[in-house]
Amino acid sequence: ETVEERAIRRITEGVPGAVYWRISDYDNKYRMRLIRAYVGPKNPDEVATDLLHEMGHLFLETFLLEFAGSPKKGQEAEKRGTPAWIGEGVAQLFQVNWATSKEAHKKRKQFNAMIYEAVQAGDAYPFAEFINVTNAHNLQAVAGNPLKATINYAQSYSVMQFMVEVKWEAFLQFLANCRSYNLDDMGKGKKKVSELYSVQERAFKDAFSVPFSEVEEHWKKHVISSMEKELKRDPSGYYWCGEYYLRRKGQDYLAKAEERFKKAVDGAPKSGEGFLGLGRVCLAKGDNEGALKNLLEAGKLSPNDEDVWYYLGVAQVRAGKSKDAIVSFEAAVKLFPLFH
Repeated sequence: ETVEERAIRRITEGVPGAVYWRISDYDNKYRMRLIRAYVGPKNPDEVATDLLHEMGHLFLETFLLEFAGSPKKGQEAEKRGTPAWIGEGVAQLFQVNWATSKEAHKKRKQFNAMIYEAVQAGDAYPFAEFINVTNAHNLQAVAGNPLKATINYAQSYSVMQFMVEVKWEAFLQFLANCRSYNLDDMGKGKKKVSELYSVQERAFKDAFSVPFSEVEEHWKKHVISSMEKELKRDPSGYYWCGEYYLRRKGQDYLAKAEERFKKAVDGAPKSGEGFLGLGRVCLAKGDNEGALKNLLEAGKLSPNDEDVWYYLGVAQVRAGKSKDAIVSFEAAVKLFPLFH
């Protein structure tokens, strides 16, 4: 490729996400930080959301003065740099809490529901293991176990949100402690590689006056109580609870997903989420007639939800209604230009 061809490919191929890295300037004297969002066919809200996530990483690295980076491929277990729960948790506070787009709102509902179900199912990381997950492990999960990756990110976001809500001043002190303790250890020659794994528990206790391990049960209770309040206020959130079980797969999980979707229909009959979920269950069971019935109803109630039109299109393809399916898929792409 020529330089121009490569540039055109990179900005139009629709690679998801964004990147953040350091580069040297022209005289190699200073370091510059660069954030880049892959634009492709994304709308402005999607680009802004990606940039906010990387801004979270930029803020954290600058605040912590921690520039070790992630472990190399094949060395994912190496304790190097910032633990994933801190790095990705803060990045998602920027991405999920500050973005105003429809996708950010959906991501917030998804994360809260996913971790709510994961906590009750015993699928969340125990804190002793959670604080030692590296970002390289997270990236491995994204490729090999998408559900586990979602839970990883959802738990990081949830724990960060909990800490900020409980006592945001102590949360900032925790970050400041991580910085000072790490720099102090580096200055005394106690370690060769900059990393926050060895100082995070001491930093937390000195900021919050309790060991981090004792927070786990309080956090779990908070996750359950806050989500149950939210589900009473907006029962359509049961859709995302059902999504958790759909991703687990298997007949037992399918029944649990259906149960959550029925709660969404019963509690929010004028919202399309529950019908969308029931339609997806029917697709998984091979019940195409039931899928079409539920998804057509979802389309009437939630015409601005691209997922509705996507799954309706799938059902129409299976029913041999190709022309109708094309209309549905085009509606999904119009609502969400990057929809896979």
